[in-house]
Amino acid sequence: MLDSSDSAAGVNAWIRTGSTVADGESALITFTSAIGALSDCAIVARHLVYRGVEDPRPAAPGLAPAAGAGVFIFSCADVDTYAIVFIPSFRSDLLLTSGPGAGILIDQESSDVLAFTDIMISDIFCNPFGVQVTALESAYYQWRP
Repeated sequence: MLDSSDSAAGVNAWIRTGSTVADGESALITFTSAIGALSDCAIVARHLVYRGVEDPRPAAPGLAPAAGAGVFIFSCADVDTYAIVFIPSFRSDLLLTSGPGAGILIDQESSDVLAFTDIMISDIFCNPFGVQVTALESAYYQWRP
């Protein structure tokens, strides 16, 4: 949502687990129409996030702290557009172990990293503005308290 000065704002709402994507999209359209009637902002984007809850909740498979994140920067189909993905509790064994960037840069040749990259660029993923993700540009470790 943008106001008359182009300042951005947003409204969040959640749908029940088990709802279909079609139901979520329909509810989102209805929801944003209702919000639009209550606000002087222009609605410029809609975001549907589907969340699932594991039951029973599994234990974490490793000891990496949640604040240690893998940061992946992808270029998109439009020139000078990007998508950034943060992955919390990033596995330290996926970082380069030698050379410049050791312990900071993510090993982009790791099979797990390659699988993630392939999913991001060959599926339906886009940046927040709806521009298709096309290539991994950079990947590094960052402490995000």
